[in-house]
Amino acid sequence: MRLTINLASEDYRKTRLIKILLCFFSILLMGVGAWQVQAYLDYQREGHFLKESRLKVEESQRTLEKELRTRGMDASEAGVRAFTTKIGVLNEQIVHKAFSWTLFLNEMESAVPNNISITRLQPKFPEGMITLIGKAISLKDLTQLIIRLEDSQAFSEVFLKDQKTDKEGFVDFTVEFKYRLQRQAVQS
Repeated sequence: MRLTINLASEDYRKTRLIKILLCFFSILLMGVGAWQVQAYLDYQREGHFLKESRLKVEESQRTLEKELRTRGMDASEAGVRAFTTKIGVLNEQIVHKAFSWTLFLNEMESAVPNNISITRLQPKFPEGMITLIGKAISLKDLTQLIIRLEDSQAFSEVFLKDQKTDKEGFVDFTVEFKYRLQRQAVQS
């Protein structure tokens, strides 16, 4: 039998455990530090890339503005707003020109009963909506007008917006509806 004597104290064992833990945490801190350095370098590269991209965009913008100025166009915000307004006006004029009153009135003639008198037609071109103001001899005639408009292929979304009986007994009314054939005429 062999006898082993250990004369080391408990402090020695604690010191050894502390040294192992310190080595472990040192390695862990070095890993975290390396990761931080890598993240910083990536951030620097991304910042450099974004700066180069911004400079390229600014250069392209200057080139475009210069080209627009040589063509007599204003590239400022006010100039772009004015140009957008002009385009809107031109688009509205195109829609107005493409609206066929003859086709519309033919469709209206087939939808309006005999006892209805139309006093005003007001188109809202961008939406394709028409406001119809008129007089009817009776509510029955007004109902017949609304039914005919709804049954027509040319009109949709028919709404009776207002109706009143005047002193003579006639029914004043306002009807709003969408004219479908307007868009087909514009497209063809």
